[in-house]
Amino acid sequence: MTDIFSTLPVEADTQRDTRDRILDAAEKLFAKQDYDGTSLREITEFAGANLAAVNYHFGAKKELYRAVLARRFRPINQLRLAQLDAAEKQATGQPVSLRQLLDIFLRPMVTIKTTQADGGPHPFVCLMNRHNAAPHPDMVEVFESEIAEVKKRFFAAFQRALPGIPLPVLGWRLGFVIGGTLHAFARSQPSRTTEGADAPTAGVEVMFQDLLSLLEAGLRTPASQAA
Repeated sequence: MTDIFSTLPVEADTQRDTRDRILDAAEKLFAKQDYDGTSLREITEFAGANLAAVNYHFGAKKELYRAVLARRFRPINQLRLAQLDAAEKQATGQPVSLRQLLDIFLRPMVTIKTTQADGGPHPFVCLMNRHNAAPHPDMVEVFESEIAEVKKRFFAAFQRALPGIPLPVLGWRLGFVIGGTLHAFARSQPSRTTEGADAPTAGVEVMFQDLLSLLEAGLRTPASQAA
């Protein structure tokens, strides 16, 4: 799964395809500066390309943003749906366990984080965190189009796993799950729990398992009378 997320430094690889270099540059700058705060000229300068290349490969900035999302979301979501299909088949008509659903849905945040050599946040996680906190009005449709099928399938699966939670409550709780996970993996540096080369990866996994326990307990909490 790691190869889905691997991103080499833009400046270091002169053999990279121009399109990929533009996508890498756009992902990093959109994550750092937001959509409105990033110009096509900045992206092309960072990518070592020219405006004609952006126009040729993507057209408008909105389509470049869509391509940045699609490059990451599509393999992630194909994997999520395949794993959900397998889990539901194994459950033989029973609900998939809440813990397993959370793991399938959120595991890409672990995988994408551990591809960073310095253990820091991946630009795509930062971009998603920025969008989740303050979505750009023109980008909501672009974002939603990439997650529509996953959103539909997983909401139904969570509903089966938590039949006692009213649908509106489940909806906002899953929003808390997504927002909290993005915030954690866009900003947190897990402590080194083991020695050696695998220490950062182990630290991320420990943090993730603790997060799963917290989220599972929170989702199971009975809804308030007001809700």
